Amino acid sequence: MPEKDKLHLQVIPGDIAQSPERQRQSGMFHTRYKEELRLFACVREGEPQRLFQEFAKLAQNGIFVGEMSGNDLRQSQYMAVSAITLATRAAIQGGLSEAEAYAFSDESIRAIDSARDGDAVLQTMTEHIFSLTARVGEAAKRLRYPPHVRECIRYVQQNLYKKIAVSDVAAACGLSADYISRLFKRATGDSLCRYIQIQKIQAAESLLRDGMEVREVCEVLSFCSQSHFISVFKKVTGSTPKAFLLQLK
Repeated sequence: MPEKDKLHLQVIPGDIAQSPERQRQSGMFHTRYKEELRLFACVREGEPQRLFQEFAKLAQNGIFVGEMSGNDLRQSQYMAVSAITLATRAAIQGGLSEAEAYAFSDESIRAIDSARDGDAVLQTMTEHIFSLTARVGEAAKRLRYPPHVRECIRYVQQNLYKKIAVSDVAAACGLSADYISRLFKRATGDSLCRYIQIQKIQAAESLLRDGMEVREVCEVLSFCSQSHFISVFKKVTGSTPKAFLLQLK
């Protein structure tokens, strides 16, 4: 990320933060509430482009927060966790399911906890909020899908860790496999089979990030074999699970 687009945390010393008069004298004020509202409105409305503009303003002006810790890394982590918490609430307000939003929040906080310095914390926070905003946008699209397509999506999400066939989804919807496949493709642009694969591989990536072994991920997500899991993983992401893990190091 170019230097001009990076976020920088400006810590207001405790003695200044507790005195409005000293804040005026020093010219150091907390980042304004209305700026937070604008940023999290972008999350709620699922608009990454507007979010980019809001982050660009923060990068230019800096993020001013009160002193929460004498440790620079913890200071950044406390702020980032607060931001993720607010973004999660905004995502739920925007239509993302509570289960998906809270799972994403947990994953984001674990990533922030693993960051080694303040810059890495802010970078991680930014990337995760962008990803969350994109998810809200996708959720908004799903709400516009026909009822049977929404039922397909709901079934896949609720049974992601089981073996799922198109026929299983069709039976849950009370329709034939051919009909539900055509309906899903027409509404989303993707085949139902591919949608199932994408959702499973996204879950697999999250589990791999958490330190689970490839063999365990394969079993947890009910793939018929490890070779099949690796094949689907490469088909969806363009790389193998092993290559994905190497990129994380």
